[in-house]
Amino acid sequence: MNRRTILKTSVAALALSSAAVIGAPAFAADVTFDRLTNPEPENWLMYGGNYSGWRHSALDQINQTNAGDIEVKYIFAIGGRADGGTLGCLEEGVILADAGTLYTVDCYARIMAWDASSGAAAVPIWRYDPEITKARTQRGLALMDDGVFIGTNDTRMIRVNAATGEVVWEVQAAAAPDPTYGTPSPDTQGFTTEPIALQTAAGRKLVVQGESTGGQQGTISWVGAWDQAAGDFVWRTFTIPFPGEPGHETWADDHEAWRTGGGGVWSHPTFDPVTNLIYHGTGDAMPSFDPAFRPGDNLYTASTIALDADTGALTWYFQIVPNEQWDFDQPTTRMLYDAADGVPGVMTFARSGHLYTQDRRDGTILNVVEYQPTNWTAGIDSKTGLPVDYVAGAGVQTYAGVGPVRGQTTGDSCPQWNTSATALNPPSYDPDRRLAYLQFGEGCAGGATLTAWPDEAEARTTNGLSRLGQGAGTTVQRTPPAVPPVYTVAAYNIDTGERVAEFKSPSDNATPFGGVLTTAGGVAMAGTLDGDVRVFNSDTLEVLYTFNIGMEIGAPFSTWAVDGQQYFGVVGGGNGNGLQRRSATAVVFGLGD
Repeated sequence: MNRRTILKTSVAALALSSAAVIGAPAFAADVTFDRLTNPEPENWLMYGGNYSGWRHSALDQINQTNAGDIEVKYIFAIGGRADGGTLGCLEEGVILADAGTLYTVDCYARIMAWDASSGAAAVPIWRYDPEITKARTQRGLALMDDGVFIGTNDTRMIRVNAATGEVVWEVQAAAAPDPTYGTPSPDTQGFTTEPIALQTAAGRKLVVQGESTGGQQGTISWVGAWDQAAGDFVWRTFTIPFPGEPGHETWADDHEAWRTGGGGVWSHPTFDPVTNLIYHGTGDAMPSFDPAFRPGDNLYTASTIALDADTGALTWYFQIVPNEQWDFDQPTTRMLYDAADGVPGVMTFARSGHLYTQDRRDGTILNVVEYQPTNWTAGIDSKTGLPVDYVAGAGVQTYAGVGPVRGQTTGDSCPQWNTSATALNPPSYDPDRRLAYLQFGEGCAGGATLTAWPDEAEARTTNGLSRLGQGAGTTVQRTPPAVPPVYTVAAYNIDTGERVAEFKSPSDNATPFGGVLTTAGGVAMAGTLDGDVRVFNSDTLEVLYTFNIGMEIGAPFSTWAVDGQQYFGVVGGGNGNGLQRRSATAVVFGLGD
């Protein structure tokens, strides 16, 4: 249904790399597709822990009874000073673990392998530096067979050998501008989220990557796939339909706003081998706060998209907010689960404040509930999933009347547009408790006045709109909200949507990034930009353990075991301010001796 190109091109493998091999301990067996489909509890082999994106571990050595005995086991630096780059650099990479070997990445895409088999230290094995030309952040790696895969902010896809760090292949992955329409821009594309490595129904081994930054910087975004063995390009699906394609009619303006339409793919992907579908969320339409510039529903922005892994074909989609206007992009993980009646489901804690559960085979709505205070719409239709105040064909949607209007001042809008709900801070799902856990800033955004709007000539000359989605010449002025956001961790019954437990801390930075990790030991783990590591009781969200690592935590936790001992770890660090420029540092925790 969506525009895609299916090609095979020969890519010569690179014989040498900039990897420095320091040591070579015994490595585990290759990370086969079977291991990824059925991950061992003692290892953490992918960003979300499994293809379903649960961020849940079956390990239970650290539990509600002994969490007070947790201590720091070791600390190790994984990168150089965290400054520079084109847009700053907060550490958001996840530690992967396989049989005592840890794989880390810093926000400049520098990959390192470590021998952590002693449980007392991480000893460097090899380091690979792709020497990127621009940086924003880097959220993770993918493992499969003997490969470590990364997509960089300068749009390279790279495979290195897991044992040596030597480059197996490297390709420039950016999409070329369409010769007729001049989009996407070759200058603004980039990868920030992690790739996913998988085997398709047809037996093909692919690495799949969403393009993140172009959709926020004046172009259109996409999802692409490459053959794991040689890096051959296989398919690409754009998130904005071209003229003549289904959905293009939802860009109803007279000045080709679709060409700079957005739809960034920041999301952490999930994959269902049974349906052969890859699930992504898409970003908002550009410019974010001026829906009048782009009348229409603006497909396929602010949506869930399900792509066929073999071809990239858009099998189904669900648009959460048509004609979106609050920066309610939808990058949260689409967690896969089985509904209470056995229906294979997918759950989305939308940034716009509602929990959607759907049949993951075709997108049929199972249930919709409001999981935090929301005022941008009067409600959601439980059958269609659309806002009850959505007017088909209206062009510019007014919903509940708190959206931005040119030249007018709006009141507070809820949830807040900046740190609401789950964006890049991934949720967790405990299948035994049937509870999902979120870390977010709960509250509203202040009022806004749109004092100008995009100058079309300038927009075309500068190849699109700014990263903030405010457009060439647009100014959005905001007032403080009546109720400032509050740092929140909450647990939800996924069958009813009921919030069953919560933790709130007004003193914490209310901008969460790292998300939540849960385990079979009945504990949940989350960090803050203030540097606090917290371990919670999964049932009550009572804090059982806390420790401040002295640097920002913008990355999710992972957990693993070596010789029967459970550990969990996180990467900290970020630009900071002034002299507070921290290096990327990993901190590993375990039970005291």
